[in-house]
Amino acid sequence: MRVRKIALGLVCIGFAVIGHRAWAQGQSDGAWAQGTEVSEHSAAKPVVEDAEVLAAASMTFTGKLVFSFTITIQSSITSSNIACEASADIDDLGSGGQGPLITEAAAVAATRSGSTATCTVTIPYSWNLLNSSTDKVQLSYAISVPSTGFSGASGLPGRISQNIFGTIKVPANGSTTTETIKATI
Repeated sequence: MRVRKIALGLVCIGFAVIGHRAWAQGQSDGAWAQGTEVSEHSAAKPVVEDAEVLAAASMTFTGKLVFSFTITIQSSITSSNIACEASADIDDLGSGGQGPLITEAAAVAATRSGSTATCTVTIPYSWNLLNSSTDKVQLSYAISVPSTGFSGASGLPGRISQNIFGTIKVPANGSTTTETIKATI
């Protein structure tokens, strides 16, 4: 019986120590209970969700990116099935370390005439950005002629060409940005 009382006493002491450490940690972090913020100069107040803070601080930019391709075909490709893909990437991380990573992409079929193919890829966008004045938009493209791989020779030869070709500032709201791409496959 005495051993049980000692064991129970040790368990209670353990919980008291853990509870005290958790309380002390909460005090040093300035947050004592979930959903509240406490400082030594103010009363407890609700913590605003990160998503709400980000939404309030961001600005929306809309517009279109237009990629106009002219492709010179020098590979031994007989197919007219040529795909053009364009993409835009923004890493909207500011000095606070918050913000989205945005990727936009679209693809269309090219029109082939002999050893030249052309296509136009349009990407409409709407971006909520925290750091639009310092953000950069990385532009890239891919041109591909699909193949069926090793299982069937009907799609061979295949060809892929990818390129990160530029970085631009965030375009003005409501604008259309046109990029001209001359590529060889």
